[in-house]
Amino acid sequence: MSEEMKQAYSFKEEFGDAFAHQKVLITGATGFIGYSLCSALRELGADIRGIALGGTMAAELEPIPLQYFDLNDSDRLVAYLSQDPPAFVFHLASLVETGRDLALVLPTLKNNLLSTVNLMAALSPDAIHRMVVISSSEAPSGNAETPASPYAASKQAVTAYARMFAELYRFPVATARLFTCFGPRQPRSKLIPYMLDTFSQGREPVFAQPERALDYIYVKDFVRGLLLTALSDQANGEVLDFGNGAPLPIAELAQGIRALISEQSAFPAHSQAGVFTDPARANVEKSLRVTGWAPHWSLEQGLLETIAWYRQNPN
Repeated sequence: MSEEMKQAYSFKEEFGDAFAHQKVLITGATGFIGYSLCSALRELGADIRGIALGGTMAAELEPIPLQYFDLNDSDRLVAYLSQDPPAFVFHLASLVETGRDLALVLPTLKNNLLSTVNLMAALSPDAIHRMVVISSSEAPSGNAETPASPYAASKQAVTAYARMFAELYRFPVATARLFTCFGPRQPRSKLIPYMLDTFSQGREPVFAQPERALDYIYVKDFVRGLLLTALSDQANGEVLDFGNGAPLPIAELAQGIRALISEQSAFPAHSQAGVFTDPARANVEKSLRVTGWAPHWSLEQGLLETIAWYRQNPN
């Protein structure tokens, strides 16, 4: 896709009326990814509902109706779903805290795994077309691998439960395994906004693991992946990776961002090499085969759009 086509991209052109008038439930709707998903579905004419515990973007999502409650409140959840059963469910709500502290075991278990199981149990498999749950590249892709944190363990368990629901109960659920997502409106504590802030202040960012390679994906591309997963009849029970398939060390990403901000040097080229067994690399080939998804935005183009947004919204 050319740079001009990327800039002119619209969800309507790609998805047409696939979600028009469809009832869609989004948990975690007020978060960074939730906002982008809501915006895309609003463009597609979907009948959107949201559940959240809080969030700073609620005002920007109006007039989308939002409910604020804990998904582990089974009685309220069942009552809510029975009033307005959705055709599609995107379960984005999650506690994203990747530390290794023992104190994180119960919160991640409750907010990530138990909430997901509670939601699947409350939904009728005959009433919905597809549910998409979110896992993470932090979670091992193989069951024999030991998770590196309570968060990773909770996401690995989410994947296992989703596959079980799909196999045993014929529940229409698929798992989207997200790699390092970035884009407008991301909290400034995250990696790429942190770099943008630091460079804009004339300082150098400090990284604990500058050599660590991450696989980055622009938020609009991930939203496309979620929508295509929801529509694919081959996705049930599958775990699909969403990244660009080309891991890049954090230090090299910083060099690229510095070049884009300064506009005095070219964005550094980086290798597309990688194998499926590399834990830092998304298996985008499987996602293409199952859903037809492939990234539309290059890392450079996604960064340019992100930089432009943060320049226009410095606060």
